[in-house]
Amino acid sequence: AVSHGVGLRMQNSSLSLVRRAGGSDAVVKSLGSFAAGDVLRLDFNGDLHTATRNGDFVGEWNDTGGTASRGSGFRSLLMRMNGHKAISGQRRFSPAIDYVEYG
Repeated sequence: AVSHGVGLRMQNSSLSLVRRAGGSDAVVKSLGSFAAGDVLRLDFNGDLHTATRNGDFVGEWNDTGGTASRGSGFRSLLMRMNGHKAISGQRRFSPAIDYVEYG
């Protein structure tokens, strides 16, 4: 029941920053691509969310409107992974997560 937050979206080798507000997700910044073995990091300082890939800056988003709530009532980590195989298409997969550091 995580209703607000900011995170990384990995889909079809594309990386993006996603804002979750009111239970709905929206891509706010495209960050290029990712590959197997990449180390992704998302940091925030106030409303500024900064993403790195393998230690290199890939993009940031400033939530100037404060749309992604934060504070003592919003301290959960959400991880959602989806995978499927289309009837006559390619097998789709979610990236594997080796570890998560939070806090």
